[in-house]
Amino acid sequence: MDTQKEQKTPTQQVVTFVKNNRKECKMYGLVHFILSVYALHLAFQKHCEFQWMHFLGALFFPYLYIAYFFATGGADCQLRIINLN
Repeated sequence: MDTQKEQKTPTQQVVTFVKNNRKECKMYGLVHFILSVYALHLAFQKHCEFQWMHFLGALFFPYLYIAYFFATGGADCQLRIINLN
C-alpha cells in the first residue's frame, strides 16, 4: 500500500482553499469591487476625461492606483457646477 498523500496541482489547491474559505473570499471580492469603483472615479477626476491607461490601471490595480492618485497630487480639474438660473 502506498502511504503517501496524492499530490495536488496548484489549481486543485486554489479550489480547495476557496471551498474552505468562502466567506473570506467573498469579502475580498466585495472590497476589491468597492475600491475598483472608487479608483475609476479617481481616474476620471484626475484628468476630467476618459483615458484608457488610467481606466485599466484603476480597474485592475485599484490599490496601486489610489496610492498613485494621492502621491501625484490628486485631481487636476475642478468640479464644474452648472448654474441653471
